[in-house]
Amino acid sequence: FWVGFVHRPLNPTELFTTGMAAGCMSAFLTTPLDVVKTRIMLGQVTSRFPPKAIVQILQEEGVKVLWSGLVPRLLWSATFFAVGISAYEVALESIFKTSAIQGFIPGVEKEEIAAAEGTSPGPGLPDIPKLVAKYYDVTQHVLLTR
Repeated sequence: FWVGFVHRPLNPTELFTTGMAAGCMSAFLTTPLDVVKTRIMLGQVTSRFPPKAIVQILQEEGVKVLWSGLVPRLLWSATFFAVGISAYEVALESIFKTSAIQGFIPGVEKEEIAAAEGTSPGPGLPDIPKLVAKYYDVTQHVLLTR
């Protein structure tokens, strides 16, 4: 998503930051659902139907209780998403570079890898999104051949 927005590959700091933002949004939006699920599982609400359980919690304890435990969950989710997304992107870039250099990706020539070396944000890493778009159809999940 962000590569299309900024028109370049993201550097590791940007990947980490976007991962943290995704983790925070996810935690904030899903914490009320998790609180309701936990209360239902522990039998702390009379209804086992989530919308009725939400209404019961709101009537008895107020809105604030739906976000109880948010801070620890934010810390966990933000860190987990940031590390996960960063590691995934770095590993993917490394795998594509290694595969292309060793000839595992059909049609990718070593000269193309060498030409793309200068356009990458990382030292010694090619512009993987361009190579992927040229040789891999992401909609069909198949390698393209010439």
